[in-house]
Amino acid sequence: MTADSEWDLSFDKLVAAGVHVRLYADRSGVLYIHAKAVVADAGLSDEQVFVGSENFSTASLRYNRELGIRTSNKAVAAGISATIAADYAGATPYSGD
Repeated sequence: MTADSEWDLSFDKLVAAGVHVRLYADRSGVLYIHAKAVVADAGLSDEQVFVGSENFSTASLRYNRELGIRTSNKAVAAGISATIAADYAGATPYSGD
């Protein structure tokens, strides 16, 4: 996510639920992540990846035309997993301060 105090209440709720929230600074020249991807069972033989345009919002899930694809292709899953891991590693943990 992009660091923005507008989201602090939501980040606090996610952290309270055990989610590891990591942020990128909200300034030009810093990575802006707009991707939506889920890797399930990473590294296991039945690993699957979902990549799509959907936001987790009422508009995206009920009204907009959104696209997504689920695959178990090992090369695709590995590439997406590596990208997510690199993005996660490059971000700063949310502290809630």
